[in-house]
This record gives sequence, structure tokens and C-alpha cells, in this order.
Amino acid sequence: MIAFKGKNYKLTALGKVKLDDQEVIGVKIAHEGDPDFTLYFDKDTNLLVKRVVTVPPPTPAAKETEIEVRYEDYKEAGKIKYASKVSIIRAGRTTEMNVTEFKLVEKLDDSLFKKPE
Repeated sequence: MIAFKGKNYKLTALGKVKLDDQEVIGVKIAHEGDPDFTLYFDKDTNLLVKRVVTVPPPTPAAKETEIEVRYEDYKEAGKIKYASKVSIIRAGRTTEMNVTEFKLVEKLDDSLFKKPE
């Protein structure tokens, strides 16, 4: 998860918003040098349901692109809730990802973080 710490972030409450048939709470995040994005949280569970960012064009001739990410079908493993379905909508195309297995690991082996030789 992204930590919004420091004075360089500006969070703006958007209040209650209707997303399809669901009432959500919106928050706009601005950070100098980065595209603004908006997060939408389920009003009852506080779980993230949608993230929207508009990416600037890579070239002056191109158009900016809105990317929408939807988080659905939350499940629980231990005390961790996770979206088992994530949909990414970009330029009219949808890519769906489904979590088929989610395992909790108490401790990772330190060798996983060593620099390759």
C-alpha cells in the first residue's frame, strides 16, 4: 500500500459518491510531479473498491489515458482481506485478474532479499 506521508501530498475528501448501485467515499490524492488519482472506498467496510488515475500522454501528439482499477469479491485469509478479482480498464479494454490462491507466510527466508551475484 502507498503511504501518503509528508507535506507533499494533498488529500481532498470527495464525500459520498454513487458507484454503480453502491455508495462509496471518494478521496482525491495529489502529489507534485505525479498524476492525481482518486480512491473510492466502500462506505460500510472501508475496503478499496476503485482507483482512477489519468496518465499524461507519452508524446505531445498522444492523448492522456484514464486507467480505472476495480477491486471486487473480497475474501479473508487469516485477518487479511484481499480483493480476489481485480479489473483494469484502460482505453476501453478490460483486463481481469483473479486470485486463485492466497497464502499467509509468517517469515520469509532472508536469502530472498540478497543481491544476485
